[in-house]
Amino acid sequence: MNAIGILPAFQGIVIHGNLSAYFTYGQCLHGLWNAHHLRELTFVKEVSNQVWAGEMIECLLKIKHKTEKAREANQGQLNWRQIGYFERLYQSIVEKGYKANPLQREPPGGRNKRGRPKKGKARCLVEWFDIHRHKVLAFLYELHVPFDNNLAERDIRMAKLKQKISGTFRSEEMAHGFCRIRSFISTARKQSRKIMEAIGTLLNGSPFIPVSG
Repeated sequence: MNAIGILPAFQGIVIHGNLSAYFTYGQCLHGLWNAHHLRELTFVKEVSNQVWAGEMIECLLKIKHKTEKAREANQGQLNWRQIGYFERLYQSIVEKGYKANPLQREPPGGRNKRGRPKKGKARCLVEWFDIHRHKVLAFLYELHVPFDNNLAERDIRMAKLKQKISGTFRSEEMAHGFCRIRSFISTARKQSRKIMEAIGTLLNGSPFIPVSG
């Protein structure tokens, strides 16, 4: 993560998964990838039959819909009443999650077993939503923050396909070259540029300059 040279100097809001290494970057703010949360919640809902997980899915998607509408209306942010409503809804669902998954005071099988009792997937997920609530809800507080980082996933998907299916890379230099080409194409697309025209200007020695923000 350091080698690519982005995260160590990044000072905005970075959207990422649950890997603990991401949280070591203290110079930036953090938001969590909610597409992953939806998958985890769906598992708990369907496999463990826990109602709170379904309610949390509905809560997150309701906030997503509200923030999308606000962006379409060119709002800077949701008003404090809307934010307060969603915070209270979120908290009530977390409380239901704790109630559905109480901690066991004694390990199953008696007192002779050593170590802490396992919390279980559902309990761990409740605690995650409780502890990291402001990171989960980053897209509620800041409308420019995306609900997930699916765009970043799509950007690296071709590299993974190349690695797994198309014969891998024959050298590290070739891998770097592939990533530079894909990065240029992705940036051109995000800047609403025609891909072939952008490549043409690059080959002619006059590449476009991306607009920031």
